[in-house]
Amino acid sequence: MISKKSLKQKRSIISNYEADSDPDLNFFYKPHTITLLVLTLLLLLYIALFTNQASENTNNKWGLAGVSFVFIIIGIVVFKNGPFIRPHPAVWRAVLAMNVLYEMCLVYLMFQTKDSARLSMKFFDSALGVPLPEKSYAENCGLTYENIKSGIDIFVLAHSLGWFGKALILRDNTICWIISILFEFCEYSLQHQLPNFAECWWDHWILDVFTCNWFGIYVGMKFCDYFKVKRAGAQFTPHSWTSFEWKPTKSFKHYFGFLFLLLTFILVELNVFYLKYLLWVPPEHFLVISRLALLFLFGLPTAREYYEFYSNP
Repeated sequence: MISKKSLKQKRSIISNYEADSDPDLNFFYKPHTITLLVLTLLLLLYIALFTNQASENTNNKWGLAGVSFVFIIIGIVVFKNGPFIRPHPAVWRAVLAMNVLYEMCLVYLMFQTKDSARLSMKFFDSALGVPLPEKSYAENCGLTYENIKSGIDIFVLAHSLGWFGKALILRDNTICWIISILFEFCEYSLQHQLPNFAECWWDHWILDVFTCNWFGIYVGMKFCDYFKVKRAGAQFTPHSWTSFEWKPTKSFKHYFGFLFLLLTFILVELNVFYLKYLLWVPPEHFLVISRLALLFLFGLPTAREYYEFYSNP
C-alpha cells in the first residue's frame, strides 16, 4: 500500500517537472492514444503488405517483431508511470513492456529441453546451435608481463563497462565492492561447471577486481555524484536524483532486504554466463550484447523501486 505522503511527493515531482518543462514540449506530455493507434496500424500494414517475404523464416521474424512492437505500444499506453520521468515517462513504460517480453521468453525456455532451446537460437541466427569452444584462462599462471598482456582482451572493457552500469544502478560504493568480491568467489566455486570461470589468481584479483571492476565502480560513482550535486536541467538527465543509503544494520527488515538484494544481483550475474554457455551463444554475439544492454535498462527502475520499498516505511 502506497502512503498518501509518498503519493503527494510523486505528484509533486511530476507537477514540478511539467512546470519546468519547455512549453513547446507540452504536446509530448499529453495522451495521444488515437494518433498512436493509427500510426501503429499504418506501420504494421506497410510491413505486412510491402516488405519482401523471401522465406518462411523471414516472415516468422517479421511476425515476432510485429507482435513485440504492438505489445510495447500497448505497454506505453496502458502501463503506469514508474519512478523515472526523463527523457519521457513513455520511454520507461516501453522499458517495462520489454522487460515483460523478456520474462515471457525466459518462461518459454523453462519448458524446453536443453537441445530444443539450443536449436531455437537458430531462429535468430542460423550460425547458432553449435557447440562453443571451451576456453580456460588458468593454463599458464605465472605472474609475467607476457601472461598479463595475453589476458587483456575485449572482456577487460566489458568488465569496466559492466561495473560502471552496476554502480549507476546500485549507487553505493560498498555494496558494489561486496558484489564484486563475492562474484569472484562464485567463479572459484563454479569453475567445474563453466570452464571460462577458471582463471589465474592474478586474473581474478588484479585484472578483474582491482583494475577493471575498480575503474568501472569509480567512474560510475563519480557519475552518481555529478547527478546528485550538479543537477543540470538538460532533458536527458534525471529530473531528481535519489542517493541510496541501504543501511543493512538499521533493522531486521533492512538486513534481510540487503541480503536479498545481494543474492538477486549475484544470480543475475551468474545467469548471464550460464545462459550463453548452455544455449551455445558466443559472448560477442549481438544477442548477448543486446541482452546486457536491456538488463541495464531493466535494472535502473527496478533498483529504484526496490529501494523505495526497502527504505520507505
